[in-house]
Amino acid sequence: MPKELKKTLLFSLIFFSIICALLIGQSWDESFNLNNGKITLNYLLSLGQIHEKYFYSEYYSPIYWTLNYFITQIFPNKYQIEISHLVNLSFSLSAVIAFGKIGKELFNKQIGNILMFLIILYPIFFGHMAINSKDTILAFCHGWLLYLIIRYLKTNQFSDRSRWYIYKIGFLLALATGIQFLFFGTLITIIIFLFLEIYYFKNIIQNNFNKKRFLFDILKVFLSFYFILVLFWPDTHSNIFLKPYTFFIELITSDLWRGWPYNLLNGKAYVSSETPKYYFLVNFIFKSPEFIIASYLFFLLFFININKFYKRNIKNFNYKIFLIFSVLLIPFVVPFLVPYPVYDGMRLFIWSLPYFCIIPSLVLFFLYKNIKSKINKVLGFSLGLLFLLYFTHFILITPYQYTYLNTFNNIIGNKQNKFENDYWGTSLKDLINKINVKNKELNIAFCGVNIEIAKKYIEKQNRFKANYTKINEAEYIIMTNRTSFEQKNDNSIETCFEIHKGKDVAKVERLGLTLSVFRELQK
Repeated sequence: MPKELKKTLLFSLIFFSIICALLIGQSWDESFNLNNGKITLNYLLSLGQIHEKYFYSEYYSPIYWTLNYFITQIFPNKYQIEISHLVNLSFSLSAVIAFGKIGKELFNKQIGNILMFLIILYPIFFGHMAINSKDTILAFCHGWLLYLIIRYLKTNQFSDRSRWYIYKIGFLLALATGIQFLFFGTLITIIIFLFLEIYYFKNIIQNNFNKKRFLFDILKVFLSFYFILVLFWPDTHSNIFLKPYTFFIELITSDLWRGWPYNLLNGKAYVSSETPKYYFLVNFIFKSPEFIIASYLFFLLFFININKFYKRNIKNFNYKIFLIFSVLLIPFVVPFLVPYPVYDGMRLFIWSLPYFCIIPSLVLFFLYKNIKSKINKVLGFSLGLLFLLYFTHFILITPYQYTYLNTFNNIIGNKQNKFENDYWGTSLKDLINKINVKNKELNIAFCGVNIEIAKKYIEKQNRFKANYTKINEAEYIIMTNRTSFEQKNDNSIETCFEIHKGKDVAKVERLGLTLSVFRELQK
């Protein structure tokens, strides 16, 4: 791809992502995360004099949220959510750059460039870049951690650059662990790779690599990680040596309720504490672009030819592919190993999506370099058609790319109730702006949405006055298709759309998929 064309496409995608970040509504957790950042910042600036507790504060070190809140305060408060979106977007785009560098380090520059485009265009990743201040930050940390580890192995340990790699790794570990303690579990294969590379394989490290120095560097990583983590964790300050470990043990041994209690997976409802073992596989099949899935099929069917090509051109290719596949296995095996509630599609595994784009990047580069072959021309043309089909859908569902469902859902049917599509509730802003009713005073209830966010958008408009009531007293309801807290006597689980019947007054749709509804209830 010509350099100028590459730059034009990349800047176009970035500009498009900025527009989406400003258009989309507030997501479910944003106010909560920003408030955590506010409380922590006030505590630090007051040198511990102002100490307010927030929900489960013993389990969080809100480093990122504190930074995010601090940046939003530079601008007028009425733009807080939009600025927060842009901050999140900046970190997400930085994650894309990190994985591009990983592609360059492991394979070559062209593959790294292809990888960056595929990550941005992956709908789940793109859709979360601006509105998700948790999972995209884990992707940011994952990408830069692996890149810095690779660079550390390739760099003289006694250089100034190597020393900075160590402190950056410590910071990234603290940043990610502050959001999710179990982040370390996602690094298992990378940690194993690091030690095997140093003590056994020795394919990347320099010949003069000093193992004693390496152990000393691990200590420096831990100290920098621990210092930063505890600094932004007020609940540990009464005993910084004991409290972090106490809270960690409490967290992994408790029945702490996490997320939404009931969920949908391919049209079947289940209790989130009993997540199906095939959860990620189903989401990957039905929510990934068709050309991504086809790339994996091509990779497996033509593995011998692809492998021969890359072994001639990429040093230790099979070794690197084994590393990538070992990382990709984690989302699939987690439900088998850990009884951890998983919900909201692939949201909790966003850190893994850039890794899933590596194989398609290799396939595309292989086809480009071997396009003279008739079979490769057919494969390339097929992937091109699938990409055009996907890209058309990608644009049409703007700015709700995270709700993307591929064409397999249309073939099987019942697309509307297969998954909880707008689980972030970001379409509420658009929905409430669409409401146009004759009555000037409405009794409104809610289902499957963040009520405070819905009220905020209602109060901004001046077309009607809202009285907030219980559902059995309401005339209208605002809802998404999340599973409802209300269960029938037979304990069956239904979505808000299924339970609350009536006439739709306004709704937000994309490609025939209803995201949110303002409905007049049947009496």
